[in-house]
Amino acid sequence: MSPKTPRNVFGAELAKVLCSRFGYQVRTQTGSHIIVVPSGDESKHIAIPAHKPLKVGTFVAIIRTFEQQTGQSRDELLKLF
Repeated sequence: MSPKTPRNVFGAELAKVLCSRFGYQVRTQTGSHIIVVPSGDESKHIAIPAHKPLKVGTFVAIIRTFEQQTGQSRDELLKLF
């Protein structure tokens, strides 16, 4: 069974998890958005709002982008929150 989508994830926390566990790097922060890219592939990126907390729909959209870019399941990311 898939873990429930958490409701209290901060944008900076999500960026930190992507960088420490999945090999992403922070490329830049423009305004209230943190731009992370996979190591070695600057053409793909994820824009993460630095909001406290992220809206559920925004979080789910970021997870979908993560799945498409890495081929890993959402469960691997969600179990870290």
